[in-house]
Amino acid sequence: MTKQLPISLWTETKKETVATLPLNEHVACDVVVVGGGITGLAAAIHLQEAGLAVTVLETGEIGWGGSGRNGGHFNPGWKIDPEEIVARHGRQRGERIVAMADKTCDMVEDMVNQYDIDCDMVRNGYVQAAVGTGTRC
Repeated sequence: MTKQLPISLWTETKKETVATLPLNEHVACDVVVVGGGITGLAAAIHLQEAGLAVTVLETGEIGWGGSGRNGGHFNPGWKIDPEEIVARHGRQRGERIVAMADKTCDMVEDMVNQYDIDCDMVRNGYVQAAVGTGTRC
């Protein structure tokens, strides 16, 4: 039996569930993608568009991992500030990394439009909160 998504905003508002079957046979493919979340499925689509045979493996229901727990939110996901990326990797490479990450939300929106995904997508920006160690707020 496939692991079902725990109850969350996502499970209560999602449009549909994708039926999947356990892998019980030998499958020939060019690439195996492990994880059926936003990143894994996007990678599988791009690989398939490039002409490769792709198999996606997911231990649970599609989106069971992190993609099913974030309420459908997406953003560039900076772990460190863009300025630090440039400092670590040099101006030319660092700025290319920052530009690539900044385009990820555009890529998701393009895929939603290209594949006519019914997901109520709205782009409102995002908040990057900061935590300080001082006594002032």
